[in-house]
Amino acid sequence: MQDKINAAAREAVDEIVSTMLFVPINPVSSTGEGTNVEADVSAITGLSGAVEGGTRLGSPVETATALASALIGEDIDELNADTEDAFGELANMITGGIQTRLAGELGEINLSPPFVVTGKNHKAHGDSSDQIVLTRFELDGKPFFIEVFYTVKGR
Repeated sequence: MQDKINAAAREAVDEIVSTMLFVPINPVSSTGEGTNVEADVSAITGLSGAVEGGTRLGSPVETATALASALIGEDIDELNADTEDAFGELANMITGGIQTRLAGELGEINLSPPFVVTGKNHKAHGDSSDQIVLTRFELDGKPFFIEVFYTVKGR
């Protein structure tokens, strides 16, 4: 299941970036388990139904503003309400792409609205998920990741 989720995450990020952001990204690496990766900005979206848990789009401020700038279509060089909203929306779109790719096999998966957490080197964790898949990317040498923490119901 981890390989399927990793593939779904990678495909969802590639799809959103190519169709919405029009910026080049590079996949860096993936791991079967997350390592409670530190970030300065995280957008977390909940998952329920066939998959319980959530996703976390995380990055340093510099990457978050670059991704938000690409989504909004304006140059933004600081973290503000617009940047956070755009980063949250990006997380929501990526999570929707993951949802679409997994729902056919696993069943209905529901999403909660994303919420954004900021703070230097913060960590995010939850105790209800059995598995974590972390997929890393770079945008012009700036790192970001999508982390999926989950339990598949009925398995």
